[in-house]
Amino acid sequence: MSEHHNPGPGNSGITVGGDFSMSDSAVAVNRSSATVNSAAPADRAAAVEELRSAARLLVEHLREHREAYEDGDDLVETAELVEEELALEEPRRTRLLRWLGSLAPAVAGSAAVAADVAAIQESVAGLF
Repeated sequence: MSEHHNPGPGNSGITVGGDFSMSDSAVAVNRSSATVNSAAPADRAAAVEELRSAARLLVEHLREHREAYEDGDDLVETAELVEEELALEEPRRTRLLRWLGSLAPAVAGSAAVAADVAAIQESVAGLF
């Protein structure tokens, strides 16, 4: 195991070797920092609108097929919370991921719906 000497106070941070890339993230190096946003605002707005459409379709599907799911009424309610949160100007990522995380196992029996929920989760994680 190699030994590292850190002459400065506190945490030595993270060392990265080889190829490294980040997007849509905050990067801090020593006392300097930078924010990296690869997506243009117009692209982000379009992606958020697509996400809102996907959530709307998920709500519609769950409403129409609520009898096919155990706790179908609860699933509809949770999907509606996702849709309402996405309608906000600044949706809260943690809430969205928590609600989507509870929907995912409940719709796992339907491959298409499970894939839709997974895609929404990935989009939320990447956009917010």
